[in-house]
Amino acid sequence: MSSIAKKHNDKVDVFNDKEIALKVKELMFDVLLRDTPMAFYWCDRKGIMLGCNDMELKILGYSSKGEFVGKHALEACSSQIMWENHRTVMETGVAQVFEEALVLLNGEKRYYISMKHPLLDPENKIVGMLGISLDITERKQMEEALRKAKKKAEKADRAKTEFIVNMEHDLRTPLGHIVGLADVLGSVNSLASKDKELVEHIRISGQRLINLIDEILLLVNSETGYMPKVSEQFVLSEVIQQVNDIMGVAKQKGLEVLVVCDENIPGMLVGDKARLNRILLNLISNAVKFTAEGCIKIHAKKVKWLNDKTVMLAISVTDTGIGIPEDKHKDIFKRFTRLTSANSNLYKGLGVGLSIVKQFVREMKGKIEVKSKVGKGTTFTCYLPFTVADVEQNISQNEEKLPDAAEVNIAKSYRKKCKILLIEDEEFAQLVETKIFKDFGCIVDIAVSAHEALKLVVAKNKYDIVIMDLGLPDMDGISLAKELRQKLPKAVPIIVVTAHSENKKGEQAQKVGVSDFYRKPLNIKSGQKILEKWENLN
Repeated sequence: MSSIAKKHNDKVDVFNDKEIALKVKELMFDVLLRDTPMAFYWCDRKGIMLGCNDMELKILGYSSKGEFVGKHALEACSSQIMWENHRTVMETGVAQVFEEALVLLNGEKRYYISMKHPLLDPENKIVGMLGISLDITERKQMEEALRKAKKKAEKADRAKTEFIVNMEHDLRTPLGHIVGLADVLGSVNSLASKDKELVEHIRISGQRLINLIDEILLLVNSETGYMPKVSEQFVLSEVIQQVNDIMGVAKQKGLEVLVVCDENIPGMLVGDKARLNRILLNLISNAVKFTAEGCIKIHAKKVKWLNDKTVMLAISVTDTGIGIPEDKHKDIFKRFTRLTSANSNLYKGLGVGLSIVKQFVREMKGKIEVKSKVGKGTTFTCYLPFTVADVEQNISQNEEKLPDAAEVNIAKSYRKKCKILLIEDEEFAQLVETKIFKDFGCIVDIAVSAHEALKLVVAKNKYDIVIMDLGLPDMDGISLAKELRQKLPKAVPIIVVTAHSENKKGEQAQKVGVSDFYRKPLNIKSGQKILEKWENLN
């Protein structure tokens, strides 16, 4: 056995290996107890405190171990919860971790994470408990501050959301009235051509404001995740038809608009129709805005099959406009980026349209490319995957031109006397919508409240179509739709017309039996679509 000899004042101490190891352990334990920021304490099975380190004395406010040792744990720390945790460990024989609160002598409340272990004798009988506690008060205070900040942020977010919803309704509603009245007035045959031109300017300017509001709200909704991803069936050529208003502006500027959908594109697709519609609107709107003469071409073609059910399409929008410098191709997708100053008064807009396009393309798991030459024009191409519907309709996607506004002023004599219940509390909306449907030869009853609507349904119950707003003075629109669905024959469609966007209420409305959803302002074209889609089904 090896040994170490050390001389102290002519005396020699000899230590063997076991003694050295023991002294090292004692030294390490002394250093750990003295210098650690953690509190150590131990008690017997009855809860009598047997010892502790200096940190425990400091926490509890004792000046010496003599004041601490010999006291019951409940008396030593004045905490029923801590004693209960001591006892739990000794009764179960299982080491556990607890988060504990302790009120100090000065009244301050501190928080600790405590690890407590049962103490065993040589026969493995539980004879006591060893506890180690670390002060986590600062962490708890930080967590509480974060919790309060989160609660405050959530409250602010709810206030912002409520403000946005109110702004959407309160701004779009009067603008919708202006656009709707201008649309109706422009359809009057006796109006002089110069006057019709002025009315059309009013309508287009109002629509521009509505589009601007929609773009701001869309930006906010996309940032906050307020716009859910919804897959639905659609026909691509029909989605493109929804850009009619922009086509009207293009015609006014003397631009030719050509739409080409290749014949090999599947007739019925499944995907995020709402995002696709916004992508097309923003791209075509940009093309029209930056093109003074020439044409706009929208071309959709099949690129390849990704699998048996999924097809990759390329949808491009090409213009003959001012073009984009090559060094600006990346910048145009940044939010609030405009290549021309707003003060120049040449091109209107916020500079968010293309950033929304890129975000929506990415969310649809696609990509977007831009090719452009200054003074020659620009082509944006979106590569987007879509699922092919199981039951595909035999729908032709051949080359077509979108109908202009004049074609919508259809003959009224071919329609039967369709009976419509219009539930609307806004006076101007009543005026516009009643005028539209009466001009199509319909009979229109008006209800200004949910109560009045229910009375009319019970009294007559011979309506072909019910058209309703969601914001009514005496009942939530969803609740009213649910009651109407119970009282009306199943064949009678309930159609919602509202200033709010569909993604906020559309899913709820569908669940209670709403048949279709239109955004205000309702105009002649949308009125025609409603009648063509729903009149003959009833």
